[in-house]
Amino acid sequence: MVTQIQAAKKERTVLLAEKKELPFWNVPKKNELTARIADLTELLEELKSEKEILLHNMSCTDSKDVLAAKKKVELMEANLKTLDEQEQKFSTELENALAEYADLKAQAEQFDPVELYDTRQNLRPEMEQATVHLIQEKYSYKYSHSTMTDGKRDVSRHLGEYAESQEIRQIKRERGYQQRQNRPQPKKKHRNNWER
Repeated sequence: MVTQIQAAKKERTVLLAEKKELPFWNVPKKNELTARIADLTELLEELKSEKEILLHNMSCTDSKDVLAAKKKVELMEANLKTLDEQEQKFSTELENALAEYADLKAQAEQFDPVELYDTRQNLRPEMEQATVHLIQEKYSYKYSHSTMTDGKRDVSRHLGEYAESQEIRQIKRERGYQQRQNRPQPKKKHRNNWER
């Protein structure tokens, strides 16, 4: 914007000098230059007011403050680049972990799903507490319980644990039903056999 203002000022100065050098009888050329000078003056006023608005929005009083704001923006862009790189790194790690989980899940298919699920549910609280403890040590006062809860929910969603728990409950119901069906029923005494 500053360069636009400088270019407009320079062009306006050149046109004013050219207008002064024109003879008074060259009226059409003077009118053309006057119109162009008026346009440039209006453009300069618009650019200056736009500059003032931008300075006000950036809480700057002059161009020196703008340099400080530019430095902040450059720093933020560098931080953003670092965050993008970290996101890429962590998303790759997540994909690798999910692939490893899928491999382990494929290996676990040879085990009884109900027994495996129950064992995992028994181990889970202890492992979660250990993980929470490690994260609390790492982040100390920056640790957030709500962020941890959100993370648990995201992991559960990625691993499809809700669907798996529903499937295990269904298997348990079916096994319970089969056991009740296979259990010998006690014979009922008929009233005819009762003595009076």
